[in-house]
Amino acid sequence: MTLRTLVYVRQYLKKPYLLMFGAVPGLRVDYLTDFPTAGMTDIRSAFYRALKTRRKDRLALFPIEDVILRCRLLRNIDRTLAVDMATAMHKLLDDIVSAHRYTCIAGPMVDDYVSHLLCILAEKRDIPYVGFCESYFPGHTQVTLYSRGEPLAVRTVPDEEVDSVAARITVHNFRQDYSQLRTYSLGTHIGRVLRYHAKRSAFAFMRFYRNDPLNVHFMSQRFLGQHKSLANYARPTNFHADWEDRLRNAHHRPLVYLPLSFAPEASIDYWVPNVRFIDYDRMTLDVVAALSARYTVIVKEHFHMLGIRDRRFYAKLACVGDVILVPPAVNSNYLVTSYRPKMLVGGGSPGLEGSLRGIPVATFCPASYWSSASGAKFVACHDLANLPKELDELRPPQVEQHGFLRRCLQTMLTFDYLRSSSLSEHHYTEVRAFVSPAESAAEVRRSALVQ
Repeated sequence: MTLRTLVYVRQYLKKPYLLMFGAVPGLRVDYLTDFPTAGMTDIRSAFYRALKTRRKDRLALFPIEDVILRCRLLRNIDRTLAVDMATAMHKLLDDIVSAHRYTCIAGPMVDDYVSHLLCILAEKRDIPYVGFCESYFPGHTQVTLYSRGEPLAVRTVPDEEVDSVAARITVHNFRQDYSQLRTYSLGTHIGRVLRYHAKRSAFAFMRFYRNDPLNVHFMSQRFLGQHKSLANYARPTNFHADWEDRLRNAHHRPLVYLPLSFAPEASIDYWVPNVRFIDYDRMTLDVVAALSARYTVIVKEHFHMLGIRDRRFYAKLACVGDVILVPPAVNSNYLVTSYRPKMLVGGGSPGLEGSLRGIPVATFCPASYWSSASGAKFVACHDLANLPKELDELRPPQVEQHGFLRRCLQTMLTFDYLRSSSLSEHHYTEVRAFVSPAESAAEVRRSALVQ
């Protein structure tokens, strides 16, 4: 039987997606893009036609407020334009998805309004939206279901793979850098700021070349996590150089570790149910203030956020209460292994690191690929005054390391889609498995937690 899949392709992901889907036996792929590419459907012209013909009284047949709020572009532009763009894109994508009987829609992990709308349309038709991103586990590709980062079991995992991964990631000095540079200095900061402004200048002229009146790519640049200002250079003095002495002397109160997240990104905008986290810096200050009423809070900045986050944030954080600001270059695995905090609070990969080491974990993301397998406690943070009491109920994760890693690996493909130059028949079998219509989307979701 020939399966039909719709794949949303961003320009920089063209090669990985053609490699991943182009040679799967029995699979017909319709590629959707927003740039002119041979053999793919460019939606840009159709989007502008839909934008021009939009009806002012048209009712939005989707949760438009949630779509606008969670998209880092739409929530930051003129409200009327945001509504018009969302409704026009929904109408266009709805027509495309309705034209064929797709068994799956695939594309990037949901992180903007276009991928979010495709996800909504997939759920409406009871088919999965499967998103891809780099994995915390080297040599793998993370597979997510819909927009909330839900895990999707895509394969069985042999013992030798679990053993190999465990040997690599459980050492105290393992760090996943996601292809980002490991260095940061005044020189690199200046270079990145200059690069950002050069990109913005280039994109300003590309609207004519791309026939893109709104210059959407240019609009988006302002709201991505990039080095935009020389004033945001993060100095070493923004953090506590004597952090280890402070930790060793912090005997009078329990230690809570709060690793900061990269923002904006999918795990904050889409995976976290509480939309207050979208204003991540403000919410972090509020959470730390609540925690410091009872705990000593260890805060470590995400290394790749150095120079991106407003530098004044660190001064505000230092004034909140009993807080230790660990330098960002410190390895998170080393910190957790060496100082054994009473608990870890957060939404990203450090929760996995804590779970592997028997540290109680509270997560803001109830559906992320590792949280259900670890038994982490979901904290919604709607009532921050009650947060310390909620955390007092935390217990060490009741997971066996080997089984926990197996459940995480079941939600990953056995190749790195961003770095692979060729795929085997085994890899194509993995891809074909999740585009098969054997189960409805509802059944896929029920089995997604990989019991």
